[in-house]
Amino acid sequence: MKYELKLNKHQLSVIATALEFYSRFLAGQWDIPKKMQDKEYNLQEKYSGFWNKRNYVVEQLKILKSHFTGLNINASYGIGTTNLHENANTAYDIYRPILELFVEEHTKKHSGVNHSVYASPGLSYSKDGRIKIKKVNN
Repeated sequence: MKYELKLNKHQLSVIATALEFYSRFLAGQWDIPKKMQDKEYNLQEKYSGFWNKRNYVVEQLKILKSHFTGLNINASYGIGTTNLHENANTAYDIYRPILELFVEEHTKKHSGVNHSVYASPGLSYSKDGRIKIKKVNN
């Protein structure tokens, strides 16, 4: 069975960001999302010790990841490897084509060459394969 979603660009971008975070988290890349740290920085009224606190939390995440997964502090599983949960590969096969579409649109809009890693189609790593995106005007 197949499903069809109708999303605007912002919604599609949020889905891609969420799936990339999920895929990377399953791979052992436990990082604070940039949008979260920027929002916290502003919510905490640009508290002068914010970046020290943020860096401390990042180091703690590395330690927790190491304790939980057994991976070295700066190590992670690679996409498509056997140790990686299949959902990470599925998430990759969903968010990667979305990011490729955004790069293609940006390149066309700005009439230039784009050297982004997303300028070329990525490989498929999940049993489900890559998603197909169809643009509609309405």
